[in-house]
Amino acid sequence: MTSGAQPPVAATRALPVSSIVAGDLAPSVISAARPTATTDLRAAYAWQSVINANTGQRLRNLPLHQGSASVGWRFLPAAYANFGLRYRDMIENYGTGSAFLTADLRLSYDLTDAVTLHGRVENLFDRRYEEIYGHAAAGRSAYAGLSARF
Repeated sequence: MTSGAQPPVAATRALPVSSIVAGDLAPSVISAARPTATTDLRAAYAWQSVINANTGQRLRNLPLHQGSASVGWRFLPAAYANFGLRYRDMIENYGTGSAFLTADLRLSYDLTDAVTLHGRVENLFDRRYEEIYGHAAAGRSAYAGLSARF
């Protein structure tokens, strides 16, 4: 077996966070707010403590903590901007994947009632990280596109 690899697991048990989301116990918290008519705030957090029932050890190929937060602003009636952050805790899966924090910027502009121009920059600060150990994520990347509603 490769160093750092998780052995096969016959059974697991997940330990949920005692947070109430829509009336149910859930291992994550999601919240959204609209402080003004032109801004919105969103945040999400997940705590994943999955235990190997055979060994009593936490599965380390899943991040213990991960979350995201974003702020959006409609700065013109047809234009919207969103800035978001995403965090993932370290994982161990055939090696150790470091924790990381990335930032993204998204813009959209309604050209007509049916056509919207989109643009985004992912990994805005050109952070070096790996979603999967040994496979580097893309550096700063920019995308643009159009969407049509019929």
